[in-house]
Amino acid sequence: MGGKPSVPEIKKDDWKDIALRAHNKVRKLHNAPPLKYSKDLSMYAQNHALYLKTKTKVHRSGMYCSGEHIGENIAERNLPASVKEYGGKEVTKDWYNEIEQYSYYDNDPPNRTKTKCRNFTQLIWKDTKEVGFGMTVKGKRVIVVACYKPVGNVKGKYHEQVLPRLVQEPSERRFSKCLSPRDNESDDDDNI
Repeated sequence: MGGKPSVPEIKKDDWKDIALRAHNKVRKLHNAPPLKYSKDLSMYAQNHALYLKTKTKVHRSGMYCSGEHIGENIAERNLPASVKEYGGKEVTKDWYNEIEQYSYYDNDPPNRTKTKCRNFTQLIWKDTKEVGFGMTVKGKRVIVVACYKPVGNVKGKYHEQVLPRLVQEPSERRFSKCLSPRDNESDDDDNI
């Protein structure tokens, strides 16, 4: 019957679960404790994603939750017509692959003017405990926001918070070697 191949729809709750599992798998590689999902942070993330949908350029908000500054990662992607979603694993992969821009040997690790790896550093920030996700679509444009608490990327704290990989072989530095090939696989440690 000719026609476009169908892409399975994923419910937002499934998307968030996949993103949380992907986050925790890469955090484990850096000896950072697993994150817990936060509905409150997801509300903030979703509201900011909806706000960004009305803008032509994405930007960080400097959000506060219950009076506490929260961290945020933002991703934006224009999807080809054959793809209906920017998955939780894919967005985590994009943020994690910023590891290529991060140097553990700098005297002055990244600050607010060095933005090429701040999504990576927030993703694996050791003291961060909670995460929430928001996602919105406008045409082919997808915006994903993750909010984190406590905030990461604190100047002067990178050496103690952004830990090197436990096993770091050059051929395994990329995210694709870290996670199982499918989003929906179990959270089995053997898949890392």
